[in-house]
Amino acid sequence: MRQNKTRKEGVKMNVNRLKGKIVERGINIPTVAKEIGIDRATLYRKLKNNGETLTVSEVNKITEVLDLSAEEATAIFFEDTVARNAN
Repeated sequence: MRQNKTRKEGVKMNVNRLKGKIVERGINIPTVAKEIGIDRATLYRKLKNNGETLTVSEVNKITEVLDLSAEEATAIFFEDTVARNAN
């Protein structure tokens, strides 16, 4: 059975940091979309909504495609949680 859970409502991701990592890796959003198995328009739409509709599976795939460390992934995908825990 395939799980299609979306990220917890209220947890915002740092879209600009994610885009920066994409550029650092020398790729682009359409390439990331292809690598994670979704249409580029879908990924653009999800990013426009601060990643709120990204599934756990998609977050994991993006993390793999960009070769993010656990710290980088946490800082990107759980920005509010990180900021609250730092205080």
